[in-house]
Amino acid sequence: MLLIATTAHAEEAVKNEQSQAEPATRAWLELQRSGDAASMQSQPLSGPAMERVHQRYLKGFEHPQPLYYKHDESISSK
Repeated sequence: MLLIATTAHAEEAVKNEQSQAEPATRAWLELQRSGDAASMQSQPLSGPAMERVHQRYLKGFEHPQPLYYKHDESISSK
């Protein structure tokens, strides 16, 4: 009985933490999307760094992308 109560309490704590984090997460995502806090100065990458970024981008086309991704229930429930 104690284990069930402890599990229920832990689940409630996680839900509470998620509900508190959600508005802050949405605010950060909106700030990123809007660009309101973006630097006014250009921040280009160096030649070697840009080359690595481009190579990584091109490597992404070496394998076909699936139309759908499998949903792993064990990951989303954590």
